[in-house]
Amino acid sequence: MTNELETRDAMLGEMLEQITVPQLNADALERFAQTRGALNLRPPQEPRRRLPAIVIGVTLVIAGVAVALIVTFVGAQRPTSSTNASGPPAPTSFGSSGGSETDVRTLLAFGHAVNARTRRSLPPRMAAMLSTLASRFGQPPSSIAEPIIGPPSVYLVTFKPNQLCVALVALKGAVWECRVTLQQAGGSLSVGQAIVDGKRLVYGLAANDVSSISVSSAATATTPPSSDVQAQLANNAFVAPLPYDGGFALGTVTVTVTRTDGSTATVELQGPGGPAGIGGTMINPATGAPSAADASKKRVLIASKNATLWTAPRSDGGGYCVWATVLPNGGGSSQCNLPSPPERELGLGLLEESVLEGRVGSDVTRVDVTFADGTKTRLTPVEGWILLGGIAASAEPLTATAYNRAGNRVGTQTLG
Repeated sequence: MTNELETRDAMLGEMLEQITVPQLNADALERFAQTRGALNLRPPQEPRRRLPAIVIGVTLVIAGVAVALIVTFVGAQRPTSSTNASGPPAPTSFGSSGGSETDVRTLLAFGHAVNARTRRSLPPRMAAMLSTLASRFGQPPSSIAEPIIGPPSVYLVTFKPNQLCVALVALKGAVWECRVTLQQAGGSLSVGQAIVDGKRLVYGLAANDVSSISVSSAATATTPPSSDVQAQLANNAFVAPLPYDGGFALGTVTVTVTRTDGSTATVELQGPGGPAGIGGTMINPATGAPSAADASKKRVLIASKNATLWTAPRSDGGGYCVWATVLPNGGGSSQCNLPSPPERELGLGLLEESVLEGRVGSDVTRVDVTFADGTKTRLTPVEGWILLGGIAASAEPLTATAYNRAGNRVGTQTLG
C-alpha cells in the first residue's frame, strides 16, 4: 500500500511542475485526465459561491408576497361552502325552480329534540315504524322526539347526515315520510295528508320562521267545507284535523303559512287522483286499488292468511303500485312511488301488528323469520316482495334474515 501511494504522489508532482499559469496547458490536461482515470480520482470541484444574506432576504420577501396574492385570488374565486363549524348550513335558494328549498339541517328540530324519546319507550306501532326506517337508512336514528303528544302523536326522527322523518302515529294507524329539504310554500313547508283511524289529517314539517299554519278544505257532495283550522305547531312539526265522512270523495285542501315577518304563502293538496297528498295512494273502494294505479290490471302478488298483497301498473305509465289489505278491518299499506332498485336488502314493516310485509333486494332469494319463541319460517320473495300474515302478538319481536342465491347472509332486520 505504501509503494502505491508513493507512485501516485510522484505522478501528481510531475503534473504540477508543468503548470505555468492558472490554467493547465493542453499536454498537462491530457495527462491529468489519463492519470485521473487510472487512479480513479474525482474531477476538481469549483468552490460554491454563497449568496449575500441581503439577496436571500429580499428573495424570501418577494416569494411571500407572491404566495399571499395567489391565496387571495383563489379564495375570491372559490364558491362559499354551505357548512361551517358554528352551525348547520344556511337555506339554499334554487332560482330555476321559481322558489326556495330549505335544508332540514337548518331546522331547530334537527339538532334539538323536544320531548326526546328512547326506542324502548316508544309505543309498538312507532317502534315497528322506526325499525323500518332504520333498515331503510342502514343505521340507528340520531334522535327521536315527540313534539306533539296525541293521539295522534307526531314524532320527529333524524338520521345522519341529512334526513328528517316525520311520523304520524294514532291508536291503530300510522304514516311517515322523510325529507332532506322543505320545498313547498317557498321553502317553508313539507306537507302531506292521510286518513288515520278514520280521521283526515294534514301534517308535516315547517321552517323555523313559521309562526302559524291554517288549513281549509273545499266542500264535496257529502262533506261541508271547513276553513281556517289552526294546526298544532311545535318544534318544526305540525298536524291539523279536517272533517271526514269516511268516503273517498275528498275536497282540495289549502294550507296557509304565516311567517314571523308577516308574509304568507299557500300550498294546495289535490283530492283523489291528484298529483299531491294521499290522492295517488289512497285505496278507492270502487276499484279496490290506489287511484294512481290502473285498476283493470290489478293482480294478487301474494296471499297469506289474513293479508293479501296486490300490484298494478301506474295509470300514467310511471312504474307500478303495490298495496296490502289486512282483514278483518281492511287496514293495510299502499305505495306507488317506489325507488328502483330497492334502497336496502330488507325494507320490512308490520301492518296492523299481525302482518309482516315489505320489499327485498334483487339478489335476495329467501328470507328466514325467527320469532320470539325461537320458531322459524322461511319466505320466498315474489317479484321482490314478501308477505306473512297471522302473526300472533306473542311472537314479537321477530327477526328477518335475508340470504342470496349462494346462501350468504346479506341483511338482517328486527321488528316489533
